[in-house]
Amino acid sequence: MEALSRRSERFRGRIAREAWSGIAVVTHWGFIRAVTGFKVPNGAALRIDPIRPDREAEPLYLPGAG
Repeated sequence: MEALSRRSERFRGRIAREAWSGIAVVTHWGFIRAVTGFKVPNGAALRIDPIRPDREAEPLYLPGAG
């Protein structure tokens, strides 16, 4: 899990240097949890602000949430 945590921090740092508002990433639940702290079902969509890691991820779509 430590390796995944380091990888998620590198990812956040890298996209923070890019035009991140136009980047979409498709990944597995474990990486999403490492980046956001959220447990999400398959097909979930979240928005993060890589410049502000103190801000919580914004759920855009959570399957089964109604």
